[in-house]
Amino acid sequence: MKKSILGLTFAISLLLLSASSANAFTMGDFGARFRSGETQELREDKKATSEARRLENREENIDERRQKIGKLFDVMIKKYEAAVARLKTLISKIESRVAIIKAANPEKDVTNIESQILNAKNKLAEVPAKIDTLKADFDATLASTTSKDLFKQVMADAKAIKKDLKEVHQILVHLIGDVRGLRIGED
Repeated sequence: MKKSILGLTFAISLLLLSASSANAFTMGDFGARFRSGETQELREDKKATSEARRLENREENIDERRQKIGKLFDVMIKKYEAAVARLKTLISKIESRVAIIKAANPEKDVTNIESQILNAKNKLAEVPAKIDTLKADFDATLASTTSKDLFKQVMADAKAIKKDLKEVHQILVHLIGDVRGLRIGED
């Protein structure tokens, strides 16, 4: 029985070896195919399709980034506009308080406070115009294909607006302290 199993496995292995050698290619065939440029063309085709896919993905990424930056810019503009509204409200409250103090005690010297209020009003009056130009510049930046340098300029303008808002706020903080020193009923 061992002999029959051994013989059978030997016969099967011979059949498999003869079938596999018939399908095998020789080195000559491989060299001819390589020299014909067939594989080089395949490589170039794959490279071209991958390059096209990469450019397409890059364009999609640029569009997504522009949308995200646009949303962030809108949030920033809303914050600036809200800050302008809050500062205007604060200025009007300080003005009304100074008017009450002035009416109650006309001998108090409030000219310094009134000049600082006027200074804060003038600085704050410039900010909405700067915000409008910032919006226009940002829209132009998004439409541009080479927006890197333009974007830097837009961000510099946004920082300047933020600086102006901080300056107005600082003036108003000092004014509030000065107005507190002018209590009604004090000599």
